[in-house]
Amino acid sequence: MSKKKTALIRGLRADDVQKVQARLLLDDFLLWHRTQVVGIFASFGNLLLAASPLLLLAAPCIACSRCLLFAAQRGRRQRGGGAEKFDGRSA
Repeated sequence: MSKKKTALIRGLRADDVQKVQARLLLDDFLLWHRTQVVGIFASFGNLLLAASPLLLLAAPCIACSRCLLFAAQRGRRQRGGGAEKFDGRSA
């Protein structure tokens, strides 16, 4: 225990000492919990910061692949071959 905590406990009755010790333990737990929460949010922020350039680079590819998929399905329907599904390969 630190000197500050020891000085706080001196001069108190036994039941008051237990209450103070419980309160100090709760304060330590609360501080550790807040530290964990801040660490988790900081980790998610760093992960998002690291992943955002990759997501920005991948966004046009994802959008264009969807456009190509719909265009290929529309073209097959117009040609009369609507029963087969588009498998991602060019015809």
